[in-house]
Amino acid sequence: MTKIVNVNAVSLDGYISLKKYETDSERIAYGLSSLADQEHLKQLLMGSSAVITGSTSLISAGKTWGIQNIRGDLVEWYVFTNKGLPESLPFWSETGPRTLVTSRTRGISSEQEDFALQRGVSVFYYENDPARELYAHLKSKKLDQVLLFGGGQINQLFFAAKLVFGVELTICPVILGSSEASKYVVANLPSPAKLKLITSQARGDHVFLSYRIEE
Repeated sequence: MTKIVNVNAVSLDGYISLKKYETDSERIAYGLSSLADQEHLKQLLMGSSAVITGSTSLISAGKTWGIQNIRGDLVEWYVFTNKGLPESLPFWSETGPRTLVTSRTRGISSEQEDFALQRGVSVFYYENDPARELYAHLKSKKLDQVLLFGGGQINQLFFAAKLVFGVELTICPVILGSSEASKYVVANLPSPAKLKLITSQARGDHVFLSYRIEE
């Protein structure tokens, strides 16, 4: 069974970044992440087959984590973009399995597709429903746990489609209070997503919560 697990660090007022294209080191500096949070992410990656993320998150990081899971396979990365990614990113020089996820009608150009394919990056085109169509693709590949490293828009797609199995949430000891901060999920969900707490653990000033989505 393919299970999508959303992974996010959030401020006490419910935001996941202070500004666009924010690096991990910047987040650690003001408290939205920590070394313990980064190690937690690493452990989650080691238990997973793939990651879904957006172009903003990928551009911020510059590259994937390039990590092997417990089976010894490199974790696959699926990056949503309809505008393409900068050709200067280290992402293009990596050797792990990477796929751009883009709209058939409003997505990347043929030149951008050629550039991606020449660098070993696959392209997945969706027609109408990005979340459900990508999920069907992941399911056809028999991937088990897939991490959703979404910004607010990517998270909204998968929560709205009721495709999220669980949530790994890091509560961070910071209040952003900024109009520029990014929301965990943008409006609108057709109905609230109700969660059941599985485990909780404090590491320093950060709290790590594991949830399952209730049916």
